[in-house]
Amino acid sequence: MDKPFGTDGCTLVNDLDQRTCCILHDWAYWKGGSRKDRLRADNEFFKCIVKNSKFPILAPIRWLGVRIGGKKFWGVEGVSWNYGWNDFKWRDEEGPITEASQREKLRRALADASP
Repeated sequence: MDKPFGTDGCTLVNDLDQRTCCILHDWAYWKGGSRKDRLRADNEFFKCIVKNSKFPILAPIRWLGVRIGGKKFWGVEGVSWNYGWNDFKWRDEEGPITEASQREKLRRALADASP
């Protein structure tokens, strides 16, 4: 791990009632992994919005947004896949980074997101 976990909720859009879904998605993007891991994270984000939001109609729009905006070649901290790493490389062989030291930040972010 090169960078500590951080989240801004639903980047560039209003959180509405989807902040928890966005934080969990940020967590997945921070720790990174393989191309399959990224697709899984984006699909879980979609399902989270459908299941937990009063605005499930936004799920496909937000899913498309993260598929386009989260590509690692953008190399934007806090947005691009694998942003917890300085090099934004795919982690097919290495797997996701160790997350134990960052779990408290995730727990606090989720607690702050709860109504």
